[in-house]
Amino acid sequence: MDPHITLRHTGRFIKAVFCTSLLFVLAHICFQTVLYTYPPLNIAIGDNCSQWDTITRHIGLSRLPLDDPWSVLRLLCPDLGVCMVALVTVILCSRLVRNREMVAAANITSLEGDPTDKTTDDEEEEEEEEEEEVSGDEDEEERSLTGEPDEEVSTATRAKQLAERLKATARKVLRDLGRILAVSLLALAGITLPSAFSAIYFLLFIGVCTWWACHLPMSSLGFNALCVMVGFFTSGHMVCLYLYQSLLAQALFPPHSLWAR
Repeated sequence: MDPHITLRHTGRFIKAVFCTSLLFVLAHICFQTVLYTYPPLNIAIGDNCSQWDTITRHIGLSRLPLDDPWSVLRLLCPDLGVCMVALVTVILCSRLVRNREMVAAANITSLEGDPTDKTTDDEEEEEEEEEEEVSGDEDEEERSLTGEPDEEVSTATRAKQLAERLKATARKVLRDLGRILAVSLLALAGITLPSAFSAIYFLLFIGVCTWWACHLPMSSLGFNALCVMVGFFTSGHMVCLYLYQSLLAQALFPPHSLWAR
């Protein structure tokens, strides 16, 4: 996690999410308090499926069934969860930024110390370098006299090369697994519920598999661009599904009509 995200667009977005979720939580609390303490409002809203009850449901406020705790949790947990996660994220990022600024300030003050300290430090460093050069020359003379090969250096270089190879192999495996997972999700989204939207996923799945079957190259940039475009299309698909859950959308497009299907 980058601690400086609180100063950028991502930090502003997290703060906006926190403020929005907090506003909805306070609206829920105020609405339920007034609803159960002021009977005329309860009578004015009426029973389920009434006009005012439908309006309040579209706003995001609904009467909580106190006799059904699971329904209360189902209605309140999303707003509370988003509010708590956003609050914890903002607090952690703010603390990380504060600690980073304190460390930077301490480094600046240490660099702006007395010049006498700098001269003494320079003299000590020069003495240490001279001692290291003398000890290095002595070690080389001993190695040349004994005639032993430098096994320690070769072992360290071999271990470093092996670690780099393993790191490159792990990156390649993770990249291939990510591509396989993305293509599998495309196939799953295309065949789970056949529709006009799902046809786009299925056609993309067929196209990518055909491209790979013909041994045509696909760079990481091209595959990432494809994933980004699919992400935008999926977000629009999810927005349409969410909006269709409202009673107004179901009244405009009945579930058994062609457009809804």
